[in-house]
Amino acid sequence: TAVSLFYKMKNFKTAASFARRLIDLGPKPDIATQMRKILAACDKNPTDEHKLQYDQHNPFVLCAKSYQPIYRGKAVERCPLCSVNYMPEFKGQICSVCKVAEVGKECIGLRICPNQFR
Repeated sequence: TAVSLFYKMKNFKTAASFARRLIDLGPKPDIATQMRKILAACDKNPTDEHKLQYDQHNPFVLCAKSYQPIYRGKAVERCPLCSVNYMPEFKGQICSVCKVAEVGKECIGLRICPNQFR
């Protein structure tokens, strides 16, 4: 799990955050017990050894090309066909997911009947 991975990487602060979120979801008793043990160990030393581009309090979407977070309020470009998100620097490139549409291109999309044009 992400909690175990971050614990092994010695990112205790982030592991504790993930463990709290998982406990709040109400997992099976054995998983909850394991998360509480990890949470207790992480609370003794709440530091992160590796710097991450992650803010647990700010919602984000991932850029489909760079896999970097795009936080709420930042500029974002979308693929008009599959609607995946991209950072503005990838505008004008071909979508890396559907390999069909141009990122950031404005279009009306697929229309099947004349009533949809209104």
